[in-house]
Amino acid sequence: MARLFAVLISAMLALCAGNAFAQAAYVHDMSGTATFGGTQRNLKVGDLIESGATINTGDKSSAVIKFEDGQVMALAERSSFRIVDYRYNKQRVSDSSAVFSLL
Repeated sequence: MARLFAVLISAMLALCAGNAFAQAAYVHDMSGTATFGGTQRNLKVGDLIESGATINTGDKSSAVIKFEDGQVMALAERSSFRIVDYRYNKQRVSDSSAVFSLL
């Protein structure tokens, strides 16, 4: 019985950790227009951005993207920035990683 309990707890913790890594950043500030995702949805301040997303700024536009670990990416007009992979672990920062592409 104790073994079954341990397996169930481990599975629940794994699910929680997976959800923690889903959100990579949020839009901290912006002016003009910016889009992201496969459908090129318009961004607004406060929108959450997931790992794997590409952010594109329009003409005369800028965006500031802030990550959970405090990193900030400032994008100028007509920029494309991809969050290739972002994993932040507050409890074990040494297990965290980030890969970005400025296109």
